Amino acid sequence: MPAEYYMTPDELRRLQLQQQELIAEVDRICKKHGIRYQMVGGTMLGAIRHKGYIPWDDDADIGFLREEYEKFRAACKTELDPEKYYMQDLRDVPGYRWGYGKLRRKGTAFVRLHQEQMPYGMGVSIDLMPFDSVPDGALARRWHHFKCYAYRKFFWSHIGKDTANHVWERIIYTLMDLVPMATLV
Repeated sequence: MPAEYYMTPDELRRLQLQQQELIAEVDRICKKHGIRYQMVGGTMLGAIRHKGYIPWDDDADIGFLREEYEKFRAACKTELDPEKYYMQDLRDVPGYRWGYGKLRRKGTAFVRLHQEQMPYGMGVSIDLMPFDSVPDGALARRWHHFKCYAYRKFFWSHIGKDTANHVWERIIYTLMDLVPMATLV
């Protein structure tokens, strides 16, 4: 049976409020630099359907077209208050294993399930998703989707080798985890 975690309603609400602070910081930087972004996934659904968060949601996702993401990433280097915030990206943070960035709040404690052993800073965060173009042709599009799937599995392998449900999956993830991140980036 997969492990789970539980937050009280008060803990969840405090997490959501800290994430709202991070979203406000993204909005501030984007407005100042003319960067376009959008809420995506459950964050957008919650904003529309619930006028805030989906009541049980414990994350927030912001999406950027790739060019806008790169502008935001660059702006964070000078705009973020280093006493309060920091951005993580696989190109800047050793051991970071996700294909998207995170904006984190310093001085907070929050670790996602099974990510306790990750070798980088933790804390309350929101996900910053770069969106890349997809090829027009059917065959090129299938190849693109396969590559994206493979990258996600390689990124996840460090966690999957210990948490996958089946022994054969853990073996495959263990082998995938041997591939240096530098070859994937």
